[in-house]
Amino acid sequence: MMFLRKTNLELIDSTKSEDVKAENICPMDDILVVINKDDEFKMEVMRWGFKLKNFPAPMFNSRIEEVLNGKAADYWQSLLVLNPCLIPMNQYYEWKELDETILSKTGKPTKKKKKQPYKFTIDEELFFAAGYYRIEREDD
Repeated sequence: MMFLRKTNLELIDSTKSEDVKAENICPMDDILVVINKDDEFKMEVMRWGFKLKNFPAPMFNSRIEEVLNGKAADYWQSLLVLNPCLIPMNQYYEWKELDETILSKTGKPTKKKKKQPYKFTIDEELFFAAGYYRIEREDD
């Protein structure tokens, strides 16, 4: 069990967090999150992202414009109100799509999409990103 103390906040880690990846975390991996359960802040292991019925790719990030004004804004906002969580991290990556010109096997220049990662850190050992979780049901 791990305790994190800062002012009057006590965080209880009752998970087997050594089983969770600590580096190169990708969507659909298990991650540690902090939730408020029974008036205590607890660490839980949850999967980053979820699959929706009739939607081919997993959902793992939400654009603010979709949360505020999109077709499913009521759904996303209810998750934020009912199921908020904090995601502890010490760095994160953003990806930028770049056009790259390469030579094909025939020697002809071809444009290809390439993604360039950019790593972000801060001067703290640990920081938190806001998130939300949902309880998956069989019919989802």
